[in-house]
Parts: sequence; structure tokens; C-alpha cells
Amino acid sequence: MAGVVLLLFVLFVLLMFPRMAEAGCFVVAAGRNASATGRVALGHNEDNRGELVMRHHYIPPTEGGGGRLLSFEPGAAMIPQVDKTAGFFWTETLRPAPGESFADSFVNEHGLAVVSNTCCQSREDQPDLTDGGIGWGLRRLVAERASSASEAVRVATELVLRYGYRASGRSYVFADYREAWVFQIVNGKHFAARRIPDDHIMVNPNHYSIGRMDLSDPSQYLASPGLIEYAIARGWYRPENEADYGDFDFAAAFQHPDCFHAPMNVARHTFGFTIARKGPVREYGERMPFSMPPVTPVSLPRIYMTLSSHCERPSEADGLRTTGPHEGGGIMATENRCGDYTRICNGATRESLLIDLHGDPAKSMIWSCFGNPCCLLMTPWHLGAERIPEAFSGPTQDAPLDRHFSAASEDVTRAAGEAWLASRALVAYCDESFAKRSEALKPKLSDKQREIRRVLAEFETLHSAPSPTREQYFQLADDQANRAVEAMRRFAKE
Repeated sequence: MAGVVLLLFVLFVLLMFPRMAEAGCFVVAAGRNASATGRVALGHNEDNRGELVMRHHYIPPTEGGGGRLLSFEPGAAMIPQVDKTAGFFWTETLRPAPGESFADSFVNEHGLAVVSNTCCQSREDQPDLTDGGIGWGLRRLVAERASSASEAVRVATELVLRYGYRASGRSYVFADYREAWVFQIVNGKHFAARRIPDDHIMVNPNHYSIGRMDLSDPSQYLASPGLIEYAIARGWYRPENEADYGDFDFAAAFQHPDCFHAPMNVARHTFGFTIARKGPVREYGERMPFSMPPVTPVSLPRIYMTLSSHCERPSEADGLRTTGPHEGGGIMATENRCGDYTRICNGATRESLLIDLHGDPAKSMIWSCFGNPCCLLMTPWHLGAERIPEAFSGPTQDAPLDRHFSAASEDVTRAAGEAWLASRALVAYCDESFAKRSEALKPKLSDKQREIRRVLAEFETLHSAPSPTREQYFQLADDQANRAVEAMRRFAKE
């Protein structure tokens, strides 16, 4: 009887709190001098499992709400709103209540992008939380309040130090067209931040990647007050020289030993960094650097290829002839591993984003697909549209900020847009016989993707001066979305 009571209690606790992203995610960030565009570029795979729908929104700016208390997931801190907030594009992971606290990406009207990855588990087991701490609210409030990557770090710092972070460990990338920062948080009020060098590529699967830090240079490195001393007190770091903390390694100190240098992360980290190199994949197993310079500046299509990677080594490529790369539930599932490593594009990939940031925020472009990028079309739209095509937003437009943590299963079902339904159908079709169907699908996807790029290029030429209006941006986005949906439906039937 006692065992039954304990089980019921555990189930009750699990249902009382929003679910964490179950798989992990993956991110690639290119500094402006490492990018073929000459501007910061981002790629991000959202990996989640379970009952959910991905959809997109544009939330307009607000004024006059200063002091109003914001409520996010149950049990989290109530946080006062500021008087003026930025409008933002939001890619949402919608689940039935109690919702999803640790997914979703944002690009705001200033051209600031916010994406995140879980860092599996930190060592922290005594988190300092105030009023329940902050979870999903961190990403939303950064998108509302910051106008640049450096300001995003400041906003995130203030929120984490005031309330503490509710998740075990997480890595955020804050990026504008000029610079990008990685902000890695430990459960509670500890964090480390590092600027991505302008001539480097940063890749991260699901572990802490910030190692040694030069805290005498705040233009490149930041940390929460007392971070190193806390690590020493907990026995997680022992300096070689008591008077010098130069050998302090954030990831080694704060990552849980079971997650530090884990094969499922090390392999994706190694394969991800092939974006910066030429030639075959080198042997992996060593710890990868925080970032590295690419041999040549990387393009958005190159980032897309990285997000589509199944991490095939030449000797194991034939394995895909009998086993589909998306089988299983995600990076934690052995079905998605090839030997002792895990795929970047895997069975839990529910969205892939390419974010092309621009000095004129309205010209910033978001390319998106709902699922595995290896077998779907990437559909673009400009931030200047300030609206989302219904194919991607779905028919449910009622107060999405309020619905995020309280949706019923039927609400989630109704929220599914045409792009989500067509994408999931095409992935399922492809996975039924991946080796055969993916090869047949490639030229069709390439032809349609070229058509989408051609229409985009014609639009940019036609509207080179004066700049397009919001309605012109939206009409292009709506046309491209419908074009992609129609093609994916047709491919799934062929």
C-alpha cells in the first residue's frame, strides 16, 4: 500500500509542474566574420517528444503595462512587467496542461534572437530560488525587454540573480546581427556567459560548453558573483594555485559527472563542428572547444546541412539502408544512436530554424520547417511581416500567451496548422522506407526549394527601394507558406 501511495504522489508532483523538453535540441551560431552573409547567423533544432504541436505567433509591442504581475508556469515567481515591451516572433511548443517550460524560440522587433538547449543535468542539488524561481519566463522577458545580444545578457543576469532558475541546467544563445553570446545557467542563481568570437563558429548539443574563463575581460566573459568560490565550497573545483583561479573550468565544475562528456553529446558536438572544417570527420571522444574558426565563412545552406545531419561515418552509412535515422524517440533513445553516438536530426526533432539576422530588423529572415529538416522544405518569411501565415500559426489565435500553460488536449489538436500536419505526414511517409524514399525525395525538395529561393530573390529585387510594406512582406510569406504546404502534401502522396 505504501508503494502505491508513493507512486500516486510522484504522479501528482509530475502533473503539477510543466514538462521539461524531453530530448534536447541543437544549435549552431556563426559570428559575423565567420558567416557568409557578414552578419551573425543561427541554426537551431527543437527536439521534443510526446503530445504537442509546433506553431508560430507574432506578438505586438505593448505600452502601459508597467508593474502588472506576470504569471507563467504554476509555482514560478510572479514577475512585475515593465512599461514598454518589444514585439516578437515566437515559435511555440504547445502541449496539454501543464504545458512546456523549457522550449520555444524568439526573434524580437529589434532583431534579437533567443534560442536554447537543455544542458542535461547540473551538479546543483541545493538551488537558491526566490518565490519559485523563473523558467519559461526568462526567454519571453528577454525577448520583450532587450534590443541587443549584450542587453539580453544583462536582462537575463538580473532575472536569474533576482529569482533563480528552475531547471537543472540550460544554455541560451542571445544574438543580434553584430554579435552573439552564450548564457549557461545552473539551477538557482549561478551562471557563466561567453561572447562568441566574431570569426568563430559555436556548436552545442546538450551540455555545458563554457570552459576556462578570463573574468578580467567582461567584454568577452561574465559570471554570477561568487561562482568560483561556490564551486570550491561544494568541492567541485580545487584550484592548482590557491591564489590563482586561472584553471577554473565552468563546465567541468558544474556539469553532473554522469552528463559531463557524455557520448550522446560528444558525438553530436564533433559532427556539428564539421561545419567549420573540410575533409572527413576526425575521431571523436575528445572534449570539443567552445568555438573554432571555420576554414571558410559558412552559408545558411551549410548550417542547414548541419542541422540535417544523421552523423553518418562512411563505414556506417550502409546502416541507414535497414534502419531509419529517425526511429525511436530522440537523443535519449538508443534507437537513434549509431554505435555510441546520437544523430543531430533525430526522432524527436520537431522544428528546425535558420535565422538570418539583419541590420534592418524588418529584413531579418526566419526559415522554418516543422520536423526533420533532411526531408522537409524550409519556408522563409521576414520579421517585417509582423504577422504569421495561418499555415504556420494554426487557426487558434486566441490569447496564445495565456493558453501556453493551460491548453487541453483538444485545444492542442485544434491548434495544428496546415504546415504542421503536412510536415508530419511527409516525415512519416519518408520514414516508412527511409533509404528508398529519402533518395527519391531529394531532387523534388531541391527543385521546390530553388523555386522558393527564386521567388524570394525576385521579391527582393522588385522591392529593393523603397523597402517593402508590412502587407507586402506578409503576402510573400503567405504565398511561400502555402506553396510549401501544397508541395509537401503532394510529395507525401507520391
